[in-house]
Amino acid sequence: MADPADLRFVLAVFRAGSTLAASRVLKVSQSTVMRRIAATEQALGLQLFDKGPHGYTATETLNRLLIRMEEVEAACAAFQAEADLLRRDVSGKVLLTAPEIIAVQYLHDALVSFREKYPGIEVEVLGSDRRVDLASGEADIAIRAGKRPSGSALFGRRIAEERWTVFCSARYARQNGTPRDAAELASHPFIDFKEGVYSDPMRKWLDRHVPRARVVMRHNSFVSILAAVKAGLGLSFGSGFIVAIDPELAACFIPEQSETYEIWLLAHERHRKTKRVRLVMEYLAEYFRAAQAASKAA
Repeated sequence: MADPADLRFVLAVFRAGSTLAASRVLKVSQSTVMRRIAATEQALGLQLFDKGPHGYTATETLNRLLIRMEEVEAACAAFQAEADLLRRDVSGKVLLTAPEIIAVQYLHDALVSFREKYPGIEVEVLGSDRRVDLASGEADIAIRAGKRPSGSALFGRRIAEERWTVFCSARYARQNGTPRDAAELASHPFIDFKEGVYSDPMRKWLDRHVPRARVVMRHNSFVSILAAVKAGLGLSFGSGFIVAIDPELAACFIPEQSETYEIWLLAHERHRKTKRVRLVMEYLAEYFRAAQAASKAA
């Protein structure tokens, strides 16, 4: 029996007119094409090409077998297409929780191409700064900021390391420049959080370095602050991860008191073999990796 996989070499030479041209189409060496054709002829006990000084010429035998070879080729292509369809044919609901700023500003854009690729998976997004309980089933996947998760009940991957940073809009940076350290903050308008949001060390640092007269407004959520910064109203202080994935934002500097956090994509152990959950996790990990790389390149 001839190997069905070798029939593509025969068809490529027949269609391209030479073993060299076929090797370029198949992206293999010319010697590989010649070797696979020889193996097919030996397995069949038939001569498919006349080999002469002007190349390979199809024999009458090959012409008679050609339609059957093309049927095998079409059947292999249909088989692969069906296998790809089955691979993509996953369905069901995945409940994903993330901090409100990530859910509102970034997850919807991230999931557009995912929906095109896996239309059977319904992703329900819960934007909340509350740490939901994955073990009890409040969510299937969580994006979390903090220290490395401990215990064996969760699995996932770290998608970023961050320190909170002073930032502004890219447009503001082009028009006004950016402060390089705390001493230069007094020359820029600042958008602050209301009391009780920042940790004590950072609250004290801001009070010491940002004059009250330079605070143009205060908000109670990072979503509101982000909108004000993008509008060009001034600088603020927030997630370095968000700044890194958003081309409309520009980092100024990282205060020495800024704590280091990790951004994790997590699921409960029971979902380790749940295909729809793993597909969402793999997709989001790659999406945020690409977003950070693109922002750095810009």
